[in-house]
Amino acid sequence: MKFYTVIAHFDLSMHTEWEVKSFTRLENASKFGKEMKQKFLTMINGSKLDQMESHEDDRGEPQFYNFYGVCELGENFATIEISEQEFAD
Repeated sequence: MKFYTVIAHFDLSMHTEWEVKSFTRLENASKFGKEMKQKFLTMINGSKLDQMESHEDDRGEPQFYNFYGVCELGENFATIEISEQEFAD
């Protein structure tokens, strides 16, 4: 059985935060990854992303979602990635 783990790492000037969740469906993992991107944008409270440093990657359908974002001042960044694992019982 395959499952998908979303790891979201937020490194902000005031603190660091991790969110980790696993899903049996890739579509749900991708949706959660995008929600974590929105959480990061909310956490940096209107700061713009540095377009030269930030990137977002959706690969095909279904999607493996990856995001790396850095605010323009460089003090806050986030990485969000989905990995696939096999579970043998």
